[in-house]
Amino acid sequence: MRRKSLSLLLVLVMMITLLGSQLTAFAADSGISVQFNNGNASSSSNSIYAKYKVTNNTGAPLNLADLKLRYYYTIDEEKQQNFWCDHAGMMNGYNYVDVTSKVTGTFVKMSQTTSTADYYFEVGFASDAGTLASGSYIEVQTRVARADWTNYNQSNDYSYKLSGSYVDWNQVTAYKGGTLVFGIEPIQVNTPSISPTTSTFVQGNASDITVSLTPNGSTFRGVTGLTQGTDYTLSGNTVVISKNYLNTLSAGTKALTFDFGAAVNPVLTLTIQPRQEGLGVVVGTASGKSGDTVTIPVTFKDVTKVNNVGTCNFYLGYDTTLLEAVSVEAGPIVTNAATNFSSAINNG
Repeated sequence: MRRKSLSLLLVLVMMITLLGSQLTAFAADSGISVQFNNGNASSSSNSIYAKYKVTNNTGAPLNLADLKLRYYYTIDEEKQQNFWCDHAGMMNGYNYVDVTSKVTGTFVKMSQTTSTADYYFEVGFASDAGTLASGSYIEVQTRVARADWTNYNQSNDYSYKLSGSYVDWNQVTAYKGGTLVFGIEPIQVNTPSISPTTSTFVQGNASDITVSLTPNGSTFRGVTGLTQGTDYTLSGNTVVISKNYLNTLSAGTKALTFDFGAAVNPVLTLTIQPRQEGLGVVVGTASGKSGDTVTIPVTFKDVTKVNNVGTCNFYLGYDTTLLEAVSVEAGPIVTNAATNFSSAINNG
């Protein structure tokens, strides 16, 4: 009886020790946390090694199909790449579950790039991968290589971290149901810009506007709401906004967004000034038979809008095969006509 009691006591002590160590290892803030190591792989290597340890501290089981992990890097050369999961497993309670075959990998070319990231590979799980119990963790060991096994230069890669053991590393990210739950995504330091950023013209009297682009690593996608080839043209890093489009705009302001896929895209602000109705010239009408001499009145309108007319030059055209100009006389608006008025006739 004594031996049985000792054995039972030993088992109980072992169970308490195991449970105690488990509670200590997973004591963390609520949520999903990720640790990372790359097996001490050199920055110049034919493979990217990314090993993740994901801990579920949410207080509820985590459906692995909802979990995504991202590793950000620079592609260096556009070549075919391959993804492998060398191992993936988790402890659910006291049971070890191997889910290596349930791991997926996807390569994504980033639309908004930085100097340290233009690609990422996303680690996911099949729909039948199961759940990660609250307080448990899963280890996922992945590897990426080019089809021709040439080396990556990882020295400037956002997610690269030289470590042979799991460490906290927030430059890999985790998502639950598409929502970022761990880590910091790479931020574009140099935002794209344009010059000029403003332009002013009179309604209906615009000229083409030439805009210089400075992409700073981004790709220009177009001017939002405008059609390339019709409303504007693109040559290299130069955009020309067509006057034909500009002359369709109403008086006021118009913002044209230059889309680079950035968090904040540059904007060209147009100020369209209303047409100024000023001095007008009105050519009157007259009728007569062939050989008659008729008088065509030429009058000015809206003279008061311009306050004072100092000098006014205008040309009046006519069909010389039907009409012959004989003389031009000043009207009452012209004072001291002998000095202040002159004209010339050209009948062909």
